[in-house]
Amino acid sequence: PDAKFQFPFTKLGLVPEFGSTFNLPELVGKFRAAELLFFGDFFTGEDAHFFGMVNKLFDKEELIEKVTMIAERLAERPPTALRSTKKLMKKYHKSILEKLIPEEGSEFVRRQVSPEAQEAFKAFFERRKPDFCKFE
Repeated sequence: PDAKFQFPFTKLGLVPEFGSTFNLPELVGKFRAAELLFFGDFFTGEDAHFFGMVNKLFDKEELIEKVTMIAERLAERPPTALRSTKKLMKKYHKSILEKLIPEEGSEFVRRQVSPEAQEAFKAFFERRKPDFCKFE
C-alpha cells in the first residue's frame, strides 16, 4: 500500500517506451492509460491494485513472508505446464511488441533532444515549473 508509481514521460517531454503504449492500455484500459501517461501523476499501491496493475497488496512487515508463500505455491506446480502456459499467454503480445518497442525507442531518442524535453529537464534542475507555451 505504501508503494508509489509514476509514468513521468510526457512531463519530461518524452514518450513512453519499452511497450508501455501497448501494455498499459491492455492492463488498465485505454482511457485510464491515457490519463496515467498524459499527466504523469504519482499513484499509490492501492490505486495500482484498483487499476488491476498489481494482484495483491502487502504491508512491508509481511512482504517477504507473503511473497515466499506465493513462490512456494508456484514451486508445487508442474514446471513444464507453467512454462507452456506463460509462453502461450505472451505469444500474441510478443508479435506486437517486437514491432512496437523499436518504434517507441526511436521516438524516445528523438524526444530526448527535442526543445520540449530540454525545457523539461532544465526546469527540473532549476526547480521550477516548465513552460511549454512556446512549443506547438
